[in-house]
Amino acid sequence: MEFAVGAWNPYRRNDIDVIEQVQRRFSKLVPELKGKPYFERREALGWSNLEERPNLINSIKDARRLIENIFTKRLRLIYNEVKEVLKTQDQLELEKFKTAIKEIQNKKKLEIGWRN
Repeated sequence: MEFAVGAWNPYRRNDIDVIEQVQRRFSKLVPELKGKPYFERREALGWSNLEERPNLINSIKDARRLIENIFTKRLRLIYNEVKEVLKTQDQLELEKFKTAIKEIQNKKKLEIGWRN
């Protein structure tokens, strides 16, 4: 019964009443629970109140959204950190390139000056 969609998340009062009637009848079949009120039978069997289940499902959805938001923010931070590292590396490479060009230019100047 727990895996049926209508039973897992009943949202209409009629659905809740029908499922609770089934639970009431079934819980009376348990010999150790005969004569006890439905609330006690439900607690003994570990069943939750059907009216509270939508709140549980919403809580699970909220937790999922929160985790996704945290994960997304963390990914953005990592992306930005990597981007900065790559930018710094690119700047270093550019500086090395400029230095190499200057060295080549200086050698050319020396060669030109030596020939004269």
